[in-house]
Amino acid sequence: MKYIRDYDSRSDATAFKDKLRKKGILAVTEKSRAVPPRPSAWKEPRRFRTGVWVVIDRQYQDAMNLRKGNTHVVENPLPEDEMLRLEIEVNSVIAERSNKTMNMVVTILALGLIGTFVYRVFLSV
Repeated sequence: MKYIRDYDSRSDATAFKDKLRKKGILAVTEKSRAVPPRPSAWKEPRRFRTGVWVVIDRQYQDAMNLRKGNTHVVENPLPEDEMLRLEIEVNSVIAERSNKTMNMVVTILALGLIGTFVYRVFLSV
């Protein structure tokens, strides 16, 4: 995946992502980073920007050219069914990694609780 740019508005980022998709470029949006408020407005909360990323590296230059204007002809467009297949595949990998992480966290917490119980019951005299 390659980064294209940040947007102040999630709707602007989504609109650009949809524009890329219509041209056959698979892209995703992601909350990228917090922007600190101006020093004069320190009471304002941080606001997050939304980044747009191209999923397939070979489509990066096409996406950058489309960012400049709408007249660029995409060299490596993907058909809609291929984009759907890739999205499903990526989502399943993300879900699998999330499950593994959650299982590890639960296991560590359970071992911590068991260790605390054993210490309090058997070792604290």
